[in-house]
Amino acid sequence: MKKMHLSYVYFLALSLLTTTTAMAADSDGCWSGRYSGGSCLQYHTYQKDNKTYIKLRNVCDERLYVKWCVGSSCGADSLYEGQTKTKYEYITNARVRTMAVGSNKPSKDWVCAGKVRGWNSW
Repeated sequence: MKKMHLSYVYFLALSLLTTTTAMAADSDGCWSGRYSGGSCLQYHTYQKDNKTYIKLRNVCDERLYVKWCVGSSCGADSLYEGQTKTKYEYITNARVRTMAVGSNKPSKDWVCAGKVRGWNSW
């Protein structure tokens, strides 16, 4: 039996634990927007020039449909595999919220959003 170098085994185990493969999609191309490590959507906010910026990043290998709100001002967009986008609203010192759902078919974004509890409640 061939011996494997310990660092290779550690690397292989770490790779398996940090996979960002998304869950399976349904017949509409919708899926949870999550993977084994949590949400596929990562975001960071900052304020500059009387605006709140939201940097959105898809860390999974499938398309996301995302929603963000700064105070009562909201928007939505898609993020492809590994894509990052920065959005902004002309509001400062307000609550920032984000939500994502997996949507592999752009024409079905609103169908997928409708399957998420609370999508339209804020």
